Amino acid sequence: MSETSTRRTSLACAIESAPASVSPLYSGEWTSLLNATLSRLDPDVVGQPYPNLQRPRPTEAARLAAHAIRLHQRRHGDNRAAWALSEPSIGHAISSSDNDIRFPEGLLLLRLLPGLDHAEAEPFRLIGKWLTAEPGDEASSGHLVRWLRMQWPQFEPELGQAWWVMHGDQLIAELAEGSEAKPGRPASAEELERGRLRAAVCQRWTAGEIAKTRLAALAKVSRPTLDAWLSSS
Repeated sequence: MSETSTRRTSLACAIESAPASVSPLYSGEWTSLLNATLSRLDPDVVGQPYPNLQRPRPTEAARLAAHAIRLHQRRHGDNRAAWALSEPSIGHAISSSDNDIRFPEGLLLLRLLPGLDHAEAEPFRLIGKWLTAEPGDEASSGHLVRWLRMQWPQFEPELGQAWWVMHGDQLIAELAEGSEAKPGRPASAEELERGRLRAAVCQRWTAGEIAKTRLAALAKVSRPTLDAWLSSS
């Protein structure tokens, strides 16, 4: 197995493995959302994050949906629930499997819903219900993903960015390690890996929710190099 394949396999393993058995009720919803996410990613940069795509991944799909809604609301929302959803603590809860982290943030969202009309409150209610359920709960995951798919044109641009928020940091760290100069390695291979790293860094920055200091550290580049990459993207 090549060095690049090993790193990409590592990332794929870190992304939720498909469960052995899930209810067929929402299988199409989860798989459609993952397919839509993949359509917004460059396979030359991210590889194949979802092997055996036909096997549903309810937790991964729900996290993508929740992050996509969160990114959209950060840019366009104008109510108290949208402002709460923008808080970093809720972003952390969406990515977490720890109920001690997830539950209080979900409860906070649910407490902000009185006074909002039903249509306005629905995405926040679904995220809150999902966060207060077990991380692998299929019903709350299915309801959240189904709602997002019904609003497809509004949220589809954020799906790829949601993937980068969830997995971009690890991918960049792996690409940075692989792009380092090694004795006897062809210059063309190093240039190719450097190009992939640069593309990943620019995609991660576009997704937001990361400081330049951290991004430069992950990529193992200087701030001037990072700024030059971002300014030319």
